[in-house]
Amino acid sequence: MDTTNDAADVALAPSHMNVDAFQFELIELEDAVSAAIASLPDKRDQQILSSGLGLSGHGTMNMSELGVVLEISRERVRQLRNRAVNRLNRAIRSNNGEAWRTQLMKAMCLSTPINYLKTADRLQPWVENLTPDAAYRQVHTVARIAGVDEADADAIAQIIKTDRQMVYARARRERGAIRRADLVERRIVRWLDCVEWPERPALSTTLVDHRQPTRDVRGGESVFLETFNKEIQYESGLERLFLQYVDESPLVIDIASQPCRVPYSDLHQSSRTYHPDFLIRLRDGEVILVEIKGTLDFVDAQNLVKYSVGRAYAHQRGWGWLVLCPHTNITIQQLRARPVPNAIRTAFQELLAAGPLSLADFRCLYAQQPFSQADLLALILTSGWKLQHAPFRLSSD
Repeated sequence: MDTTNDAADVALAPSHMNVDAFQFELIELEDAVSAAIASLPDKRDQQILSSGLGLSGHGTMNMSELGVVLEISRERVRQLRNRAVNRLNRAIRSNNGEAWRTQLMKAMCLSTPINYLKTADRLQPWVENLTPDAAYRQVHTVARIAGVDEADADAIAQIIKTDRQMVYARARRERGAIRRADLVERRIVRWLDCVEWPERPALSTTLVDHRQPTRDVRGGESVFLETFNKEIQYESGLERLFLQYVDESPLVIDIASQPCRVPYSDLHQSSRTYHPDFLIRLRDGEVILVEIKGTLDFVDAQNLVKYSVGRAYAHQRGWGWLVLCPHTNITIQQLRARPVPNAIRTAFQELLAAGPLSLADFRCLYAQQPFSQADLLALILTSGWKLQHAPFRLSSD
């Protein structure tokens, strides 16, 4: 039993197609098929086939619609359609349909033996607006009307169906690409809105990669970015995700990995060197120093020291400064501006007044006063608190 969803079938007759080099040949095919259908003695059979193939002048009707018009079931329409097609097929084979057989064979490029690809090419424009399954049924029906046996009709229709599936897949990819491009653009623009810009104009900058061009001892990998025609090093999945977005954005025209070395003193006053992740140049000439971190790492006490020296380094050179997590699409600048309910802020302040908070303290507080991760991060950034890992510890000093 045919259980295909009729609603997915898009009507197609030559009048609906784009005007192209095949237009006259398709009209010839329409005339030949119409002549064959007109030879049927039963007017209802003629109506079922003509309407089903879009030859009635009123567009294509599916079996459910025909059932309503004829006041019979969809299954009965299917049975009558198959019976009518078999009658025409037998008429062709017994030479009773010689009057329109030659016209049909010419219009469909049928030969002996049948050249499946040539016939499929001729029928392709007929089904350019149909779903793969609907195209298969349409072509299979026309081929059977023309006297083609079941196996050959199936072979031709399968070629058509496969082509339609490829067209549909390509269309989905293109629509996906459009959606992807829109997503990338929205994300990049959102990030750029959060950049901390200096007051002074940018200095002339040459973007140089300082990461090694091969895998290093820290486990870094590299990826070739087609937009910039160069290989870029990265050290985490978040950095790789950021590179994917940047590679697809027309707003970014150049990028460098770990472009500079910034000396600083850590929490224990030890001398260290900070390597910001990326330096990007925008189409308008602006340059931005970018640090990629996981959301919780935004507020790690040691990282906050790095951000301070990184921002100062960037602003001294007229660059913008940006810290972001590309996975959650959150920037540290957004968290700083996030409003936190007073009840949550007060609950933390009261507990911190008694001393540092452990993970167990956080769980107790959450049970009494639920808060989001973003709320916690915003409080740490705006209150000057220190969060450390291993062990997890939050202090106010």
